[in-house]
Amino acid sequence: MIETALIILAVLIPSATLAYWCARRHIGIAITIMAAIWVGFTLMMYSGMQHSIDWDWYLGALMFVSAPSAAGLFIAGTIGWIKGRKDIYA
Repeated sequence: MIETALIILAVLIPSATLAYWCARRHIGIAITIMAAIWVGFTLMMYSGMQHSIDWDWYLGALMFVSAPSAAGLFIAGTIGWIKGRKDIYA
């Protein structure tokens, strides 16, 4: 159980930190590239699930890598973008 939490945190913290940092500085191309990498990874995992008999590895990658990175990207990116906007207009 603790290993699962560590894997999730090992993915969530760097993605959230990078997304927040880029969004705070309004580096939109970096956010777009991170989102494109996430979409590509997720599509590859779904494609792998369709062509595989054993789904365990693919489902684990979606749950423990794709979902935390998307959450970090979306939540931290949104917060960073709003805080960065406040700094510009303050």
